[in-house]
Formats: sequence, C-alpha cells, structure tokens
Amino acid sequence: MWQDALDWMNGVSRDIVSWEIETLLKPFVNGIMDGIAHTFDVFVESIPEIGALYTIICAGGLMLTGNAPKWLARWALGIGGAIICLLV
Repeated sequence: MWQDALDWMNGVSRDIVSWEIETLLKPFVNGIMDGIAHTFDVFVESIPEIGALYTIICAGGLMLTGNAPKWLARWALGIGGAIICLLV
C-alpha cells in the first residue's frame, strides 16, 4: 500500500520536473546558447576590422617609439592570428 503511494508520488514529481525542464529551463538555455553563437558570429565577421585597427595601433606604436622589431613582431603575430581565425 505504501509502495503504491510512493510510486504515485514519484511519478507526479517526475512529471512536474519534466514540465519545468521543458517549459522553463530549455528555452532559457537555448536563448543563452543562441546569444553566445550570435556573439561569436559577430566577432568572426569583425575580424578584418579588428586586424586593420591592430595594424594602425602597431604603426602608431612604431612611430612613437621607433622600436621596429618589437612592433613588427607584434603586428605579425596579430595579423597572423586574424588570418588563422578567418581560415578556420
């Protein structure tokens, strides 16, 4: 008798938890995942502009300090990373 009542309560609680997951949790998680995917897409689409800005920053640093090897190495790493990010 008690086992039947416990089985019934477990079934009801399982149904409630399933409803909460389907109704509340899945849309929330899907929204967060869509937001992350959109942010990543915007970042990848902005890589050329980021590379151009990085080139301008490195050129300005080169002109201000006159230390060509340091700024050219930074520029090469930054542009290389941008190119690899576009190719992948």
